Amino acid sequence: MRKWMLASLMASVGLVVGAAWAAWAYAGPPLPSVGGSPRAVARDGHSAGMLAFSTTLAEDRQQITIIDPATRVMSVYHIEPKSGEIVLRAVRNVTWDLEMTVFNGTSPLPQEIRSQLQHR
Repeated sequence: MRKWMLASLMASVGLVVGAAWAAWAYAGPPLPSVGGSPRAVARDGHSAGMLAFSTTLAEDRQQITIIDPATRVMSVYHIEPKSGEIVLRAVRNVTWDLEMTVFNGTSPLPQEIRSQLQHR
């Protein structure tokens, strides 16, 4: 029984390490940041198309957010710490979101501020 558990654990670790290595090999080394903000840089030093952000959530679950500025699509993934399972949580095209001037806003709203400034 102990040998089976050890073999299962080693296989899981191998899968996680293999997936991490494959992701690194595909994307390259960690992205540098400028002024504390993540910035995607391709291997040739030019700006890359996608941005990736990593956050640690409760219970050591990792959240990866990927944004493609060209298509204005955002994807959110959760990675389970024990199994290494990657779960797609949400995908959203933010094009129309970015066209809104107010959503769940409180006073003063942008148009109220504009109106006050125009009356000066």
